[in-house]
Amino acid sequence: MVASDRPAAERLAEIGDYLIHRIAARQAELTVCFREVQALTGERRDEVVALHEQYEGAWKRVLQDGERSGVFRPYDPIVLKGLLGMYFYSYLWLKPSGRTGPAAIAGRFNEMALKALAAG
Repeated sequence: MVASDRPAAERLAEIGDYLIHRIAARQAELTVCFREVQALTGERRDEVVALHEQYEGAWKRVLQDGERSGVFRPYDPIVLKGLLGMYFYSYLWLKPSGRTGPAAIAGRFNEMALKALAAG
């Protein structure tokens, strides 16, 4: 998803930007993905849950890499869930052609995430 040789803060901003732009571009599909995953059954549910786990794992690696480099505070799975919720639930209110576009929303979210994660 993102090059792991770059600083954790840059990688976090990149995946945050990607997610918000992806939600804006595929809002209907991602609404189903986020809201209706529990209604899926069998292979389809397993596939979507696996995608959720892969994506969460990518974020976790960035947070842990940031911790190891001294940029982020110690990894906390609750903080990770909170950050993902902030980004994921934008599907409820994000308007791709609204006054505040996806790039501005991603920028604000990334700024909040980086401040929340900052070491010290």
